[in-house]
Amino acid sequence: MKATHIVLLLLLTASLFGQEAQNPDFFKNTEFSPPDTANHNNNVVYLSFSGVPASIGIRYDRYFGRIGGYLAGISGKYTGGDNIENRQIRCVAGGIYRLDYIRDQIDSPIISVGLVYHYWLSQDYAKGMIVPDLAFRKWSFEIGMGGRIKRFNVAGRADFMQMEVMVDAGFNF
Repeated sequence: MKATHIVLLLLLTASLFGQEAQNPDFFKNTEFSPPDTANHNNNVVYLSFSGVPASIGIRYDRYFGRIGGYLAGISGKYTGGDNIENRQIRCVAGGIYRLDYIRDQIDSPIISVGLVYHYWLSQDYAKGMIVPDLAFRKWSFEIGMGGRIKRFNVAGRADFMQMEVMVDAGFNF
């Protein structure tokens, strides 16, 4: 799958989130929805960082009351001895659940679960090195948690299958 296909898939999914949010009856009369979800800062944009691999990316959250979804894209590289370099792009789609959601509450803790697709741009390793099949798998999953204080949001996500940790910092609008 080419990187342009991945970007187009992320944009298509984001546009679907926006279309569903315009329907006022989408989450009406469900246990997950507060009485009024209009004009409540339901969008969040983050910058994402990871130390290993050295990566940077973006994340977008869209909330529909207590539940929501998120999309993220991160590009990074692993470096090692003997001029080894592995470069990848991570594309993530997942769901979010707000824990103690109250309409005018200052803070709002969240938990998230996402499916991750790893697109490997290069897979270099030392000659004679035994590389397990799990090292370059294409699919994995991540779990995360976070919260917000007024307009500032912070979240952490961990992919235990690839041993990667991401930190997200952003603002809601």
